[in-house]
Order: sequence, then structure tokens, then C-alpha cells
Amino acid sequence: MIMFSGVNIMNKMLLSNLWKYLRTGYSIYLSTPISMFNFLTLTYYLILSKLNISLIVLSSFRYFLVIGILFLIPIAIYLGWLHFRKMGIHGFESILLATSNPLHCYTSFVTMENNLKIMKELNIEPSNDWWLLFNYWKKHNNKWGWNP
Repeated sequence: MIMFSGVNIMNKMLLSNLWKYLRTGYSIYLSTPISMFNFLTLTYYLILSKLNISLIVLSSFRYFLVIGILFLIPIAIYLGWLHFRKMGIHGFESILLATSNPLHCYTSFVTMENNLKIMKELNIEPSNDWWLLFNYWKKHNNKWGWNP
């Protein structure tokens, strides 16, 4: 048993890990299907069932659920693809996360420096976007002034 100031560190780490696993499991694996089912249920029972439309898709909640899932999943995948690939939001989030801690800035800069060395050995010319990112990390690394 590891004790520090009268507190069992192993128990504290176990509780911290369990809390992290709970947040990850719920936010990634449980909340998405639950919220999708909730959205479809509310849409069907509060809106569509009141309209008295006699389409086969809307005649039963089961049919509506299957059709709704078949449409919602591709739409959600497309929106996720836009988030990561086209809108630049993910890159911005990554930069915010990295600049919040000097260690992230330093490791990103060192990685970029090593990539530059490898690219020079392979006679690969970095793109303008690559140089912009390299200079960004270089500026932030110099700003923090942290070199181990």
C-alpha cells in the first residue's frame, strides 16, 4: 500500500480511473444510441403520430425506428466527416488543447523538427501549409521557453 499524507494513493488512482472509464463509456458508447432512440421516439410520438398520415413508414413505431436509423446514421457519419475533414474545427480544437500545456507545444515542435530532418533526407519539399504549422509550433515553443 502506497501512502502519501495519510491517503492511500492506489485507492485514489483506482477511483480516478473508474471515473474516467465511466465518463468515456457513457459519453461514447451509451449516450449516442440513447439520444438517437430518444430523438426518434419524441419525433414519432409527439409530432408524427398527431398528423394522422397513413404511410407505411409512419404506421408503426418499429417501421419508423428502422427507417429513421437508416437515415440518421449516414447523416451523422457525414457530419462527423465534415467536422474532421472539411470545416477545420478538429484542427482548431487540437491546437487549443496543445497550447493549453507547454509540454504539448514542445513535443509538437520536436516532432515537426524531426519530420523536417526526415523530409530533407528523402528530398521532399514541405508544403506551404506544413511551413505555416511548423512556424506556429516554433513560435509557441519559443513563447513558453520550455526546453527540458
